[in-house]
Amino acid sequence: MCQMRALFALLLLLPTSAYVFPPATQSLHAKNQFHRGSPTTAFRRNSIGLNAYKSPPPRPNIKPSFSTTPLPPNPLIPTANSKSPQTQPLHSSIGLDLPSLSSTGDNTSDHSSIGLDLPSSPSSHPLSSTSENTSDNVDRTPWILSICFVALAWGLNFPVTKLVTDSGTNALTIPAGSFTCLRFALSGAALSPFLFLKSTDLKQNLLGGLEVGAYLAIGYVSQAVGLQTETAGSAGFLCSLQVVFVTLLAAARTQKISPKALSSAVLAVLGVAQLEGIGQGGFEGLTPGFLILMLQPIAFGFSYLRIENLMKKSPDDALPFAASQMLATALFAGAYATMFEGGSTLPDSFHAIFADGLASPQALAIGYTALFGTVISVALECEALKYVSPREASVILTSEPLVASVGAAMLLKEQFDGWLGAALIILASVVTFLPDKYLTMFNKGEEDGSS
Repeated sequence: MCQMRALFALLLLLPTSAYVFPPATQSLHAKNQFHRGSPTTAFRRNSIGLNAYKSPPPRPNIKPSFSTTPLPPNPLIPTANSKSPQTQPLHSSIGLDLPSLSSTGDNTSDHSSIGLDLPSSPSSHPLSSTSENTSDNVDRTPWILSICFVALAWGLNFPVTKLVTDSGTNALTIPAGSFTCLRFALSGAALSPFLFLKSTDLKQNLLGGLEVGAYLAIGYVSQAVGLQTETAGSAGFLCSLQVVFVTLLAAARTQKISPKALSSAVLAVLGVAQLEGIGQGGFEGLTPGFLILMLQPIAFGFSYLRIENLMKKSPDDALPFAASQMLATALFAGAYATMFEGGSTLPDSFHAIFADGLASPQALAIGYTALFGTVISVALECEALKYVSPREASVILTSEPLVASVGAAMLLKEQFDGWLGAALIILASVVTFLPDKYLTMFNKGEEDGSS
């Protein structure tokens, strides 16, 4: 009787072993249950990985009775018309598909009585797919093209913004703060319905968006101000330094300079120096517009770090959180326009832009940057990142400054001649996406060669 009570207690504890053992350990532990021979013998020997019984108890002397009624097929025993567990893994009753450590190709192993059905190939494990967050049954091509569209839309934001804010490009210009306020007020209004979904935390999204919106307002207002005197190509390449800045901030947080952070920082400094001609004419290339544009990567870098931390609390609130950020950006940009561009600048700009409806170039520019350059791009990015890994998306988005330069040449007839510096800046951004092991292997190779 005591043995039976102990056996029932072990049976109750057995399903919880899926949460006690890590996947690899549990695979080996569960695999030990599937020995050849009698299923009863195997189960009694290895019910929880302990040899509780050295031999099965004696069987009662009961005369077997035979029946002509066919038994239903056993789903655990492969037949000629069924797929083996290697090609068709059965799901566990507790929701786990654990990879087996065996590679012998034996497809006829027994199964335990609690429904732990183990795939025989590690590739069938949901976490061992080639993509970080994709399914093999999903065509990733449309989503990769969506990321390319995002890079195109974001890159064209630079020449379009310069077209509206630079007095040398058209007769009617919009101050930088007013333009930023109108742009993000329109984009925030378009995404505002997502704020009131039942599944979202409205208070948390508003407070987090208020904080992140302050950083974004600094970045976008400085971008619009700098574009009044600097080229759109230079602004695009300087903005791409945000990736390097985030890497350096992460290294400073851990107080450890990795080869990735050091390499990207050196390449970024060389690229900026070459882009502005600092090495040739001293620091004469550091114009006020250039220094203002350098606020972009700093402000955007801080915003990305805060977005990452805040999104950990509500990972499914990407669009509601984006809406709150845009509304907060419009609020802070409007405050800047009121304080530094005159109290009547914002309403005057709104009246001048939409006096002729949507036919004016300024109205089209605000509509493009708000809808295509912000709302549609953000929505596409949020959805595409479910199927495209962040590393792949980041590499594609490094083409944004190239799009800005080509777009400026087509729309504004700009001539960009800082391609060497631009190439160094892009290379600095790409280095930040490389795994540390590649740079570590490169450094080890240099050390072995020197020794």
